[in-house]
Order: sequence, then C-alpha cells, then structure tokens
Amino acid sequence: MIHLEFNLTSILMLLQFILLAFFLYKFLYKPFFKMSDERRKRIQEDFSLAEKAKLEAEASQREAKQLLDNAVAQAEGIIANAKKTAEDYAIRERIDAKQKAESLLRKAQEEIEAQKKEAIQEISEKSVSLAVYLASKLLERQVDEKAQSEYLKSFLAKIKQGGGR
Repeated sequence: MIHLEFNLTSILMLLQFILLAFFLYKFLYKPFFKMSDERRKRIQEDFSLAEKAKLEAEASQREAKQLLDNAVAQAEGIIANAKKTAEDYAIRERIDAKQKAESLLRKAQEEIEAQKKEAIQEISEKSVSLAVYLASKLLERQVDEKAQSEYLKSFLAKIKQGGGR
C-alpha cells in the first residue's frame, strides 16, 4: 500500500495549487472564455448582417430588374406611339397633298376651259369680221371672177404668212 504523508510542505503546495488554479480561473480562464464568447457573438452578428445584406442586395437587384423591365416596356410603348403618330401624320400629309393636287388640277382645267372658250369666242369674232371684210372687198371691187379668184388666193397667202389685214 502506498503510504501518504502530509506535512506542511504538502499543505503549502496544495494551497499554492489551489491559489494558482483560482487565479488561473479568475484571470485567464474566465476572460479567455468571455473573449471567446464575445468573438463568437460578433462572428454570428457579422454573419447575420452579411446574410441580411445579401438578402437586401437580392431584393435591390430584383427591384432594379423590375424598374429596368418597366422602363424598357415604357420605351417600347413610346416608340410604338411615335411610329403610329408619324404614320398618321404621313397619311394626313399624303391626303392633304392629294387634295391640293386635285384642287390645282381642277383649277388648271377650269382655266384651260375658260381660255378655250375665250379663244373660240375670239376666233369666232375674227371669222365673222374676216367674212365681212372679204365680202366688202369683193363687193367693192366688182371685178370678174378671175380677179376675185386671184384676190382670194393672195389674201389666203397673206393669212398663211400671218399677215391678216
């Protein structure tokens, strides 16, 4: 059997060990675990914040995508509206141009018709005056048929040359 002997040195060593264990527990073990717990909490908080930031970033990204999709849809609507407006404007301009052209054509035809009537009237008046002139010349001269024939030929030659009277 083992024989244990307690003496003062053993008791002092035991007291030193207990005191050392107390100081180690009080000044090293407790602060170390306290620091370790605080660090674990900070890491968990940082992880939680990182997770929250990730979720917020994803939400922001979804919102930005939604805004971009809305902007694209709105831009496409504006472009479609602008194209329709341009097409409507082009159609209106074509119709206006066609109406103006038809109006100008109608006016030109009316003017031509008026000038034609005026020319016919003028020719008619000149024909009458020419016939009267010829008749008066024929009556004035009272020449034989041969002289009348020569006179008419010379008169017609003057008319062809543009002479007239």
